[in-house]
Amino acid sequence: MPRLGSTRKIDCDGLLAAALTGGLVRIGLRAAGIGAGDRVLLPGLICREAVASLTCVGAVPAFYAVDEQLCLRIDTSTFQQAEKVRAVVAVNYFGFPQPLEPLRTWCRARGAMLIEDNANGFRSEDAGVALGRRGYLGVFSLRKTLPL
Repeated sequence: MPRLGSTRKIDCDGLLAAALTGGLVRIGLRAAGIGAGDRVLLPGLICREAVASLTCVGAVPAFYAVDEQLCLRIDTSTFQQAEKVRAVVAVNYFGFPQPLEPLRTWCRARGAMLIEDNANGFRSEDAGVALGRRGYLGVFSLRKTLPL
């Protein structure tokens, strides 16, 4: 079970901050060489800012299903028929970790980048690893975390 709101020190190595999460995603996508015409898989339940970040760099979003517990479903036709996918976004809904190992294996076999969206789970962790640190690029949103 993940620990929510732990007192663990935050490792800031490689941290990059921006006013809005979408800006960070655009920076990360460009740094990874993802741009015009590249396909990126996202869950069907995702905020519009994530989709806007992809379209800003010219990437083409494709959506995969999540089950009733908001877990990704790698067995869907979206994953089976995915050609030329450059990245996959996995969302840790409300700070609960997605099981990333099957997705990491899928990405590795196809040379795709794994993006971990932890926008709503700041300071959550799984087996001692901070969520948002398990993929090539991790994202969190202070705006979605603090009650402002």
